[in-house]
Amino acid sequence: MTVTSHRRPHFRHPPIHEQAISLSFGRIREFGIVDPGLFWNEIMRDFPVAETGPRFIAAIEMFEDISPLVEWEVVPQIQLPKALFKNDRGEIIQVQDDSFTYNWIRDHSEQQYPRYEVTSRRLWELYSKFEKFIIGRYGYMPPPKQCELTNVNLIPVAQFGRDFSDIANAFRVDPFAWDVQGLVADTYIRQRLHRIVDADGKSLGRLHSVISPIVDPEGAKFFRFELTARSAPGIGGLHAVKEFFALAHDMINGAFLESVTPQMRQKWEEYDG
Repeated sequence: MTVTSHRRPHFRHPPIHEQAISLSFGRIREFGIVDPGLFWNEIMRDFPVAETGPRFIAAIEMFEDISPLVEWEVVPQIQLPKALFKNDRGEIIQVQDDSFTYNWIRDHSEQQYPRYEVTSRRLWELYSKFEKFIIGRYGYMPPPKQCELTNVNLIPVAQFGRDFSDIANAFRVDPFAWDVQGLVADTYIRQRLHRIVDADGKSLGRLHSVISPIVDPEGAKFFRFELTARSAPGIGGLHAVKEFFALAHDMINGAFLESVTPQMRQKWEEYDG
């Protein structure tokens, strides 16, 4: 994995609202209903709130130059829900028998994004505890199959205009308004997929980017700009996962900078970018 970009925007007021870093691995066959609670005992002081939620189903990226994953495994009829462990610093761990996810979520407007170097280090700190717990219980830890990094940005319309039709002030997008009598620009949704490739053109993963309009319960309008870099299947060991996450971070940064206008970069107070 030799591709690097190193585009690292720095903003004093970045619009990022959430970051999720996830590893998917082969199912831990013995993982049972008591395991989330036992693991919670290991981290309870740092994550005092425990909940359950719907299972996370990892999307599988498919490529012509990579053989699809074929696995034959009897899946239990009753599958355990996802366990979530939270604290008051905007951190969430999501655990189930085939995935581990670390989330950072901005829980108030003044909370500062800790930057990827901090969230990435935090992921590996917590994942190592989970890995140690599983190996202690069952004597093995399945290797990772796929991984992904997601950044969710929330950009208030009030920062750049009066309505969704002013999107061109915030994003570098195709012309929204058409010179057609009777048609008035209303809302805008854009989805793009890019392959992440190495110097030889081999597929390493895929970058998904989605711009969509949202309205909060108070009626405030935002554009949600979500970028997800997901590895190709069969990524291998943890070293390869760490390499892909570094590349994914670069690709997300590059795509973000290519998508937003200089006006917004100035508004978010870019420096040394």
